[in-house]
Amino acid sequence: KNKQPLKQGFDKPGFDKHGFDKHSFDIDGVDTETGLKRLMGNQKSYLKLLAKFNENQQGAINSIRTALETKDVSTAERHAHTLKGVSASIGAHALSQYAAKLESGIKKDRAKGSDQIELEVLLNKTQQTLQFVVKNISQFLDAQLISKACAIDKIVDANPTLLPIKQDGSESNSSKQTQNISTRNKLLQLMVLQLSQFDAEVDNTLDLLQKISTDTD
Repeated sequence: KNKQPLKQGFDKPGFDKHGFDKHSFDIDGVDTETGLKRLMGNQKSYLKLLAKFNENQQGAINSIRTALETKDVSTAERHAHTLKGVSASIGAHALSQYAAKLESGIKKDRAKGSDQIELEVLLNKTQQTLQFVVKNISQFLDAQLISKACAIDKIVDANPTLLPIKQDGSESNSSKQTQNISTRNKLLQLMVLQLSQFDAEVDNTLDLLQKISTDTD
């Protein structure tokens, strides 16, 4: 009855103007509520963080194994420490805990007092958990990209003048018109890229695109 409204429009159903689904931040193995809270509810920043996590961390255990095989224990420890921290930042608590245990096991190895079998078990468990999290994040981001593609279609349907224009080389096109057409096509490509990368700058690109389209027409 006296509930405070959620921030950042989370109390509104459906999608925001960029096609971000406001109520489907469910990823197995990731506490997305905690991850979003750490970013003050900024959905776009969180999506970018998830994408960056997958890009940078999916090979973390392989990097640790390689470092251990070459006796570069400090590098192995650093990779485990990084995995622990970034996993916590996105809300992947179980993965972060396994990475913490792995980091501790590597430190023991550095002190020449570790059980190699125990370390191998930690490596395997951490890798399995990491693969699980990466797979689920990938599926989630793919679904978000589909909604983004729908958002692009809606924007173009509502603004037909945003479609790319082919330059026909006609002398009737003034130098300014030719330049505007080229700029407009590049801005459209940039807008698509920004939407796919969850970049909030898409608003500014759309404003520029609409202005160029008006000048061209």
